[in-house]
Amino acid sequence: QKLTTIFMDNFSTRDSVDLYSGRGVGLAAVHAEIGKLGGKIKIDTEVGQYTRFSFVVPYEQQ
Repeated sequence: QKLTTIFMDNFSTRDSVDLYSGRGVGLAAVHAEIGKLGGKIKIDTEVGQYTRFSFVVPYEQQ
């Protein structure tokens, strides 16, 4: 399974859209914004157990 597909626009595991989920824009938007900041997202998953998303964004103190 390629986990990078979850960051594609309109990707959803839902068959229908409801008030809270199913549009397929959430992770795509987060991925795009983190990328604009020069950051990276890491996915750690154990099928049927958990999925953890971590992100690192560079910080330059002025």
